[in-house]
Amino acid sequence: MCNFLSGIVLPDGQVITSDYTDSHCDIILSQGIKDDGKHLPGRPLFAPVECISDGGIFDWTTYKLNMDGNCERPMWFDDDMWVAVENTMKTRIKNMIIVTGERDILLGGRWLIGGDAKIKRVISSIILNVGGSASITNVGGNASITDVGGNASITNVGDNASITDVRDSASITNVWDNASITDVWDNASITNDKRKKGE
Repeated sequence: MCNFLSGIVLPDGQVITSDYTDSHCDIILSQGIKDDGKHLPGRPLFAPVECISDGGIFDWTTYKLNMDGNCERPMWFDDDMWVAVENTMKTRIKNMIIVTGERDILLGGRWLIGGDAKIKRVISSIILNVGGSASITNVGGNASITDVGGNASITNVGDNASITDVRDSASITNVWDNASITDVWDNASITNDKRKKGE
């Protein structure tokens, strides 16, 4: 299982992540990298890495770099490169976290929304987590939101947007079109659901 934030590191220090997936296999394929096994032992063409929080997911300083799964760190991936890659990935994560203020729109990209952040409109974005007392309104296009909790609220969900894993006291209001909401539990609520049933 690939975790957020996953990527691959090339021997020149380049860090490749995706706005769409944490799958190392998909990231590798998207770059056209073919591992034919002809490389020298200890010198693979890339290193699969993950930067995982060991504290609160909304605090970018808690993320630590790890090799993916059972992969060993290649010989070319020295300590200086390790620090540089971790800093690069932490900066990318920092730019995905919104915990304060108000945004008019999120257009694409992957996000972690928490604290008391307010997002007025989400189009074709992937929101990995909504927590705290964050609020999101007007979710559409092919936007995807997973892991909604705390007292978070989401209002006006339409088009082909999908929301998964809603819990705690989170609330979702005004749902229509082909929007899908799955895995709702605890005291979470969905109100004013205007989707057509049984079609």
